[in-house]
Amino acid sequence: MSRPRSPRFVVGVLSLYLLVAANWPLWLELARIDGAPSLYLRSIATMAVLVGFGTAAVLALTAWTRGMKPLWFAVVLVAAVAQHYMLTYRV
Repeated sequence: MSRPRSPRFVVGVLSLYLLVAANWPLWLELARIDGAPSLYLRSIATMAVLVGFGTAAVLALTAWTRGMKPLWFAVVLVAAVAQHYMLTYRV
């Protein structure tokens, strides 16, 4: 039998998912605004670091409570709804 995953591992995976998938409209908009790839790669890298570490920090604050799974599920659900809204209405 495999060992259960640690909250630290789940925070890392969830932060990575929220960074890439849930912020896809942000990355598309940054690419559209800046134009040439040489210009927007730097801003995307900076935003990715800020968003990734910020998300991990906020999720790490909730990693020790008993209600972490429902809370993290709600975060993923809200991120999915927000992503759908942003992609549909170009917000």
